[in-house]
Amino acid sequence: MQRSRSQTLYRYLPGAVYLHDDELVVRTSVVRGNPLGPTINKNALLAEVEHELRRWDEDKRAGIRVPRDTSDEAFVVIEPVLVQWEVWPLVFQCANRHCQRVRRFYRDEQVLEAREGDQRVRCEHCRSRLRQLRYYSAHACGRIQPMFVPTCRGCGSDENVFLEDTGSFETAAWRCRTCGNAYIKGTRMSPCDCGQYLSPQQTSSQAFMRQYTVRDPRSFYPQTVSLLNLKTNAYEQLQRHHARGRIAAASYLGDEARVGIALNELAGGESGERMSQEEWEEAIRTKYSQLDDDEIEAIRRRRGPATEGVAATSDLSAAACGLAAERRMLERATLYDPQQVARYRLEDAHDEAQRTGRTAQERALLRARERAGELGVDELAVTDQFPIAVAAYGYTRTSKRPNTSTLRGFARRGEYDNKDPIFAVTTDTEAALVALSAVDVLAWLRRRGSYPAPVPSDERDARAAVLEMFAVEETAPEGPQDTRVLVHTLSHVLLRALDDGRTGFGEASLAEWLVPETLTISIYVSSFQSHTLGALWTLLHSRSLEWMERAFDASWRCDNDPLCHHRRPRACERCLYLTFGCRRFNSDLSRELAMDFWRT
Repeated sequence: MQRSRSQTLYRYLPGAVYLHDDELVVRTSVVRGNPLGPTINKNALLAEVEHELRRWDEDKRAGIRVPRDTSDEAFVVIEPVLVQWEVWPLVFQCANRHCQRVRRFYRDEQVLEAREGDQRVRCEHCRSRLRQLRYYSAHACGRIQPMFVPTCRGCGSDENVFLEDTGSFETAAWRCRTCGNAYIKGTRMSPCDCGQYLSPQQTSSQAFMRQYTVRDPRSFYPQTVSLLNLKTNAYEQLQRHHARGRIAAASYLGDEARVGIALNELAGGESGERMSQEEWEEAIRTKYSQLDDDEIEAIRRRRGPATEGVAATSDLSAAACGLAAERRMLERATLYDPQQVARYRLEDAHDEAQRTGRTAQERALLRARERAGELGVDELAVTDQFPIAVAAYGYTRTSKRPNTSTLRGFARRGEYDNKDPIFAVTTDTEAALVALSAVDVLAWLRRRGSYPAPVPSDERDARAAVLEMFAVEETAPEGPQDTRVLVHTLSHVLLRALDDGRTGFGEASLAEWLVPETLTISIYVSSFQSHTLGALWTLLHSRSLEWMERAFDASWRCDNDPLCHHRRPRACERCLYLTFGCRRFNSDLSRELAMDFWRT
């Protein structure tokens, strides 16, 4: 069975149950591959895994250690190459509708041995083909088991038992052919002796498993993290620098604080206090009036007013700089540094068309810029150097949310050198980068009553206000919460608007990377191939206006309306949900907020 590496992370990890190409239902036992070594930023990956693991209580984690509690050597990062599986569940039913007798095996080798010349497993009674029962039970603690085959109370045997499959677990029943199709019992939920995740009506001895089909995704949720796999020297230095928060903040504020330049600026320390604009103008007239321009410029860089670079963050609070020191903010600063990652903006495409005399394209790109601005987009760009890594560190069953299920790791005795495996794929892929206007977002929040302060008219000051708003989220959560939902929703709207058959990418092959604190959306190609198609570059040049309009129109309607229209939050599989590309499993979405932000 040939599958891509990224598909393995979502569907074929150890513990997953699925339909194999040869029509057998199987369960992955081991995933083998190559240690990624220096091709992935292991320190950043373990820091992200650490953050995610801390969301689960200690008694809700099993089979995986917390990185901070052990050494980095206790983990191995593996790129999937080979999936080893076992036949499971081992309960088969005769395909002859007049027979339908059930046969249970106890080892998958028995199934393979029972195959006859045509590679089919045959019924011992009528010689018809046997097929697996594609149902099993799962519990939030992680336990799974095949359907229990009861013994007939009339004849005392299970050899003639069959399942009357009505298509519903509520009405399906076990019956016996020998006893005239007599009813034995229903297919009720099986008990689990873990004593966890009880409903209010259950006692400690009444935890029950739920029944699922093998195609039901609710029985297996891979827990993954995504991060920018940045390995440049500047990024490594930035992570360790004591002023990393100020550097990342300066990058977002647009003060031309490229990471390398900022690190050099701070290498020798900052000497003396800076003057205000008034003090500097007075010093030019008096104290420095006899100096030449080069000497004045050198002094200005050290003592002049902070107008750009890291020095321009002096008006930010310590809390805002602390927020900017978080890893995702550092990633964003490096991603938006043109010396680290090349990106091509809509403005660049317009200027190129103007320079080369392509008048029609120039007018179209100008209209696209204007429309993007009307929709609150401050910058639209693409890059073919988006260094993404996606890693799976564990899985849950029946529920994806922390502490509503047990998070299980992939460690297995005798495998992976007795280390905790993390399965990951990395690539430099294509991505569309969208930065929302801080002025427009703050104006929208103020209109909603989530941001009480006046809205700055300057984009740089508005961005600073956004950072300050997120820095005090614990005491004033309304603005940050609304902003997070808005950024996440617009990301889904924009991503789904690309699935129109013209970009070459379907919704399932795209994913999102978000930094809500900087109003940043990245939509990247998640196929993890070693090459890119240039489709997003073409999108920027030829279809950016169409993309914006398609996204705008999609926010106002849903195929499930009026049902979706009356839901709170207003979101469903027909308008906003993504198949694979959402790390938050389609939570924190609201089409109502997108409509409110984009209302005319």
